[in-house]
Amino acid sequence: SALYFSRKNKLPDSESRALRGFSYHTMYAGNHPQSLLFAKEALVVSSNNQLQHETMLNLDQLASIAYLQQDPIKAREYEREAGRIRDSLLNEQILKNTINTEKRFELDKKNNLLKVQDVQLRQKNIINILLITAIM
Repeated sequence: SALYFSRKNKLPDSESRALRGFSYHTMYAGNHPQSLLFAKEALVVSSNNQLQHETMLNLDQLASIAYLQQDPIKAREYEREAGRIRDSLLNEQILKNTINTEKRFELDKKNNLLKVQDVQLRQKNIINILLITAIM
């Protein structure tokens, strides 16, 4: 199974996904206590390995289970924590995009400057050739 393979090969992101998959399956089969155990185990794996995206998805799953178990307070706690992680991931992506855009802008600016300098150099060369030709 995927869980066996991920544990054998020490792939915590895959292990977290497999456990969450088992949690989904048992949740839809109506076995909420077992689903909760799988989801909590997935959360431990993702948290211990600093897998933020996986942790966020596992918290979302735990929130779904809590709602099914008629525990809206716990569900909202899970949702708030997942939301904090989601916001953090979004902020990281925005920062990366901003940095990449700034780098592209600076590179374009340098390339344009080089083009202007190249045109100026060609103009000077033409003027020099004309002056040399006029002198001869």
